[in-house]
Amino acid sequence: MNEELEAPVDDRTRDLVLSQDRLRALAAELNLAEQRERQRLATELHDYLAQLLALSKIKLAQAKQMPMAPAVGKAVTDVDQVMDQALAYTRTQVVQLSPPVLKQFRLPTALKWLVEQMQQRNLTVSLELKSETLSLPEEQAVLLFQSIRELLMNVVKQAGTTQARISVEH
Repeated sequence: MNEELEAPVDDRTRDLVLSQDRLRALAAELNLAEQRERQRLATELHDYLAQLLALSKIKLAQAKQMPMAPAVGKAVTDVDQVMDQALAYTRTQVVQLSPPVLKQFRLPTALKWLVEQMQQRNLTVSLELKSETLSLPEEQAVLLFQSIRELLMNVVKQAGTTQARISVEH
């Protein structure tokens, strides 16, 4: 009787382990696809919108050199300031969507960059890396970076503190 029960239990256990492995692989694939889409959007914003804004600023600078009524000059200056804000915002969004440091360097450098970014949000983060040469497959590095960034953003929004600590061991 025990043998009759053990075989189906073993089969179900094996199926469950295989399903869990497939789910992990799909989650990693989904995360990598999300990162690629973020990269695509960041590239679009940078290559198209930021370029249009920069060109608009050049045209405004040319317009400022022309004779115009004081009210028109003030309006042009106001538009120029709005364009500065739009360009700065676009650049910030490009970096937030897909931090170039994650693609160009390894995870430790990306985490150091993230620590600097958190300073702008009034969060002092101490980073403890057990290894400066931490090397992970891209999908793992992306997942870890995004997870840490999300956790730090939650600290900024909800924890009511100005300090956090990250410790990475491998």
